[in-house]
This record gives sequence, C-alpha cells and structure tokens, in this order.
Amino acid sequence: MIYIAPDELTPAAECAIVHRLLEDGDDPNDWSVSYVWASDDVYAVVLTCGVAVRALVCTPLTAKMLERLPEKPKPDTSKLIISPMPGLVVSVDVEVGQQVEEGEAVCIVEAMKMQNIIRAEATGTVKTINVGAGDSVAADEIMVEFE
Repeated sequence: MIYIAPDELTPAAECAIVHRLLEDGDDPNDWSVSYVWASDDVYAVVLTCGVAVRALVCTPLTAKMLERLPEKPKPDTSKLIISPMPGLVVSVDVEVGQQVEEGEAVCIVEAMKMQNIIRAEATGTVKTINVGAGDSVAADEIMVEFE
C-alpha cells in the first residue's frame, strides 16, 4: 500500500503514484487515476493495461501510524464451500460423511435465472451442510464445511 497526503493530489502526483507503485518505466500518459471515497478515507485507484492498484490517500502522520499496524492474516477457507453470490439453492449433491473429490459438484445455486454448479476446491470429507434445497443464500455464506 502506498500512502499519499491529500494535498499531494495533483496531476504530477498522480504520475508519481504510478511510478512509485509499479516502477516499470512505462509512459504515465497510458495510465488513469481515479478516486474512491470510503467513509473518511480516500483511495486512489490506478488503472493501466487491465491492472488496478489501490493507494490510500492520507496525511503523513497517518501513513506512519498505518505502516506500524500488523497485516491481518486472511482466514483459512480451504475447508469451506462459500456461496459466491446471493441466490437460491436448487440442490445439494453431497451428504454428511461423504468423501468428495476436487472438482466434484457439491451443490447448485440459482441466481438471476442461471444455475451455477458449485464444485469442491479440494478433496475432503463433508463435515456439515448448512443449506438445503430451496434455501436462500447470501454472498459469502458458508454452505458446506469439510473435515
């Protein structure tokens, strides 16, 4: 993450952001910078060649404090099947205690009149099933857990 002070937001600073982020010598005119406001924070989103990089815009003091914060570890979701979108569970194709192979269909979720087959990302044994046919699911809801 690159930290930029709000008073540094000028066209020249936008080019500096691009060079500080990727430093590959490309022409800064090929880049675009847009800003996203989330509560009190401002993020500069740098776009080029299909790549987006986010930079937090803040004061130098805030930047120093943020650099001291430890990175939050990502949760281990390797033993979970999580709904990728909100929708309706059409069917659940596994049972508790069943051995599931990587790539095997676990359930089908219907969203916007399209049925999406949800497949196991790893081999494992089904520990719990949290949804049933006809249930509504939210995005990122845990549907199946493996041992």
